Amino acid sequence: MQNSVSSKKEEDIFIRHLMDLSNRAYNRGFPVFSDFMGLKEISIFLKNSPSFPSDHRLYGGYDDAERLMACFFPKDTEISEDDYPISCIGITGVSAKADADFGHRDILGSLMGLSIKRGMIGDIIKDGNTDDYYFLCVDNISDFILNELTSIKRSNVILKKTRLKEAALKREFKEKQITVSSLRLDSIVSAVLNISRGNSSDLISSGKVFLNGEETLNNSKQIKDSDIISVRGWGKFKVTQTERKTRKDRSVLNAYIYK
Repeated sequence: MQNSVSSKKEEDIFIRHLMDLSNRAYNRGFPVFSDFMGLKEISIFLKNSPSFPSDHRLYGGYDDAERLMACFFPKDTEISEDDYPISCIGITGVSAKADADFGHRDILGSLMGLSIKRGMIGDIIKDGNTDDYYFLCVDNISDFILNELTSIKRSNVILKKTRLKEAALKREFKEKQITVSSLRLDSIVSAVLNISRGNSSDLISSGKVFLNGEETLNNSKQIKDSDIISVRGWGKFKVTQTERKTRKDRSVLNAYIYK
């Protein structure tokens, strides 16, 4: 199913799809997996998860993954991360210059150019040590991609399927210290993104802000230590509290911004 939910009708269809997957796992006694889900889909999943008849779990191929796949499975069934039908493919440019010529958006565009739906593709990550890229995909599309994707942004590329554990994918963070007058969601989003409080409130009220995976429209929602905030189109960050206060009694927080 194409995971792109932008209206109430599409949300209802997506909920029914998730319920169907859960019922299938519950009635037939074996695990069933969704496609990769984005922020909005994950939020819908979390909101409706108490009503699923089967057990369920989210995983995206590595810790801190942004795009996640749901596994629905019968109760008392053991599910491991290795059970998820996720393939990891490494991308290397033919030359050093080629490596520098493309980025995340170019890779995604080239994959979409193969008529692959978005739900088939997980995260796209740059290796901080080698500058090579990796992307995750649903297993049953991996061989097609290996055969068909030969260039990205006019640069020839080499693709190689890699075991997830060997790739050792890991998110990198940029640390930023902020000071806020309160632990309200709008105040923290404003400080981390360096935008006005009004613009922060607009992002929240328009459904673009997700707290620990769930969409929240509450500007005054109080943020707790280690909460993860995602802002569609802006990025994702984790907030940790410190014991420090400024002279004006403002709270000092650390924000770890996902690269």
